[in-house]
Amino acid sequence: MRGRSKAMLPVAGLPMVARVMDRLAAPPIRAWLVVARPGDEALRRLFARGRWRGRPVRIVEQEVPLGTADALRCAAPFLDGPFLVAACDNLVARGVVGRLLARWQARPDLDGWLVVRRGSPAEVAHSAVVAVQAGLVRSIVEKPGTAGDEAPLLSVSLYAVSPG
Repeated sequence: MRGRSKAMLPVAGLPMVARVMDRLAAPPIRAWLVVARPGDEALRRLFARGRWRGRPVRIVEQEVPLGTADALRCAAPFLDGPFLVAACDNLVARGVVGRLLARWQARPDLDGWLVVRRGSPAEVAHSAVVAVQAGLVRSIVEKPGTAGDEAPLLSVSLYAVSPG
C-alpha cells in the first residue's frame, strides 16, 4: 500500500473507490463528492474528467484523516440536499443500497438511515460501534478500542442523510 491510498487499492481491476461508487450508482444518485487526502494524485487522475458513470465528481480535501465525521465537515459546504455517505472501502452486497434508499424514502420523517451489522467484540477496535435505544441511533463511536462480551452493532459506513 506504500504510496497508494486505500481508495486506490485495486479490486478486480478497478480502484476500490470506483467499485464502491459503482455499487452506489443508482437513481436517485445525481453527483459524487469524494473526500480525499492531500497529495492523492492517483485519485485525482481517476476523476480528472470530472465525471464517473455519467455523473459529475467533485474532490474535496481533508487535510488530516480524522474520521467520517470530519470528512462530512469538509464536505458540508458542497452538500445541498439529501445525500449518501460511504467509506472508500465499503463494498456492500448488491441490493443493499436499494433497500436502504427504499426505507429512507418510506420514512421522510426521519433525518437519516444507516446500515449496521452484528459484529464480534474483536472487531470493535477497528470499527464504528452504534448504540441504539428505542429503535433510534444514540451514538456512533469510531474505533472505541474495546467492547463487552456481547456482539456489538457495527456501522457498515453506509448512511442516507437528509440535512435538517
